[in-house]
Amino acid sequence: MGAGVVRDGDSVISRRLLLSLTLVVGGLGFLWLFSQYRLVTQTQQPFKNQAEKAQTIKLAQAQRTIVLQRHTDRWQVGAVASGPFYRADSERVRTLLAGLSSTQLENVISEQAERHADFELDPAQAIGVTLENSHAAVLARGLYGKQASDYLHLYFRFPEKPQVWLARGVIRGELGGMDLSMWRDRSLVLLAEPEITSVEILGKGYATALILSSTTWLVGGKLADSQKVNTLIGALAHLQAADWADIASPGISKAVAATVVIKSSSTAVTLRISAVELKRQQAVVVYSENEGAAWVDAARLKAILLKPSDLLAK
Repeated sequence: MGAGVVRDGDSVISRRLLLSLTLVVGGLGFLWLFSQYRLVTQTQQPFKNQAEKAQTIKLAQAQRTIVLQRHTDRWQVGAVASGPFYRADSERVRTLLAGLSSTQLENVISEQAERHADFELDPAQAIGVTLENSHAAVLARGLYGKQASDYLHLYFRFPEKPQVWLARGVIRGELGGMDLSMWRDRSLVLLAEPEITSVEILGKGYATALILSSTTWLVGGKLADSQKVNTLIGALAHLQAADWADIASPGISKAVAATVVIKSSSTAVTLRISAVELKRQQAVVVYSENEGAAWVDAARLKAILLKPSDLLAK
């Protein structure tokens, strides 16, 4: 045959070579994409099914810790595992549990440990979460970093592993933070309005005895104004701390200026109230032997420290 004529065998070899090269290039391209994005083919939710089982939740950031412990249907919170423990804000705990359960890992975006600080996943900045069962065995662990620029994702990694994951389903604020005061339940009277059956108020120069008789409220044995009583009961049931007080502090008055006793059919809550501190416009209220004391705004206290004449029906 003359020059330039392609034999059939050569054509077959060329096609095979081209196909082989195409497969090699395609394979290398896939490996490159895989190394860049590490696409997750299965859903990874490190805390799903574990958050609701947890009896203890530990949050840690740098040298600070928050410890949450489940007690039957409620949670308690402390700064260290040895306590003391206080009633936890149930809504804040629910938000944390929901965020943990919803955390979903999507992509590995870095495997370089030296870049952890860029994602706030280094020991000084990351918020570590550990779930434990009733025997202190670890159920799940993870580290949460900063929020991503799209605000839909944040960065996550597992302890002892360098990989940084892009995660969704939770925002950093839902983890609750490391301030113990923000985790504490600010409700001072754990009685719902319909549960309250009597209120006793002892102030300087007066005593108010409010009792529910069947469906009628009486104050000092006389008919009380139902609207005024309802306002008082509502103010008591929703009384909240503005801040927490250390009654051991020398600058806090320990003298009791007024006492309020709120009763239901099965329990009683006693509030021991100091004089209002003029600069703060707040008073210290000791509301529980276990929980300690709280600062309460003077305006809130004015609404509950009522004399009999303030409640009588006209």
